[in-house]
Amino acid sequence: MKKLLTSLFFITISASLFADVHLEGERKILLDNFRDKDIPQSELNNFPEIHQYKDRLLKDLDTSSGVFSDQYNTHDDVRRIGFSYAHSFDIDDFSEIQSIDITYMGAFNNSWQDFWWSLQYKFTRSDLDAVADIGATTSSDDIQTYSFFGYGLGHRFQTLGTFFNTDRMFEMVTVYLNYVLHNDNLEEQNYAGLGYNADYSFSFRPGDNFFWGGKISYNWALVERPQKGEESLDNRSRVFGWTTIGFEFGYIY
Repeated sequence: MKKLLTSLFFITISASLFADVHLEGERKILLDNFRDKDIPQSELNNFPEIHQYKDRLLKDLDTSSGVFSDQYNTHDDVRRIGFSYAHSFDIDDFSEIQSIDITYMGAFNNSWQDFWWSLQYKFTRSDLDAVADIGATTSSDDIQTYSFFGYGLGHRFQTLGTFFNTDRMFEMVTVYLNYVLHNDNLEEQNYAGLGYNADYSFSFRPGDNFFWGGKISYNWALVERPQKGEESLDNRSRVFGWTTIGFEFGYIY
């Protein structure tokens, strides 16, 4: 009787373990089958936790066992802090525009589409002729400074990661609406106004949190200074536009 009970016990345990393994295998097969390219967009939108789960994982390969371990789901990313330095797109005089910025981003709740909100502070120093069409009476050595305070919306995706077959490469496009403070150091005039910038960044994540990469940014601003007498708006306003390329690094948590 004792042997019979012992046998039944081990049979029950074995059956339970087999059932768990079988269910896990069935789950993996189900998830893999659901990632067919012919799945309609409505299906992808209704069940993103099924169709996008595997694509969101950062996987570390255990070289001793040959299997992936320590998987991290990037859907768990909540905040992103970034620091960048950028310079002019003109390689003949890249120092004619120099910029630094700090961004603080947050993922929208339950956003499997990877949409983010963002706050930024950007400071830029430039030669006037690098950012505007200058008249005959304006010196090309006129140094300009700009401070951007902005709020933006962004979208993260992995087109390059798919192309290079890596889960560590990410891209983001972000557009900001900015309040702009501008200082003309030569004329000692202060301006204020609105502007925007559109950023494209690509980054590599060697671990779960730290990232580094590049950023391309187009910047535009319309600013004006206080009126003097009967001065027209055209005479006291300025429009600037420029493009920069640079390096970015930061931390995601």
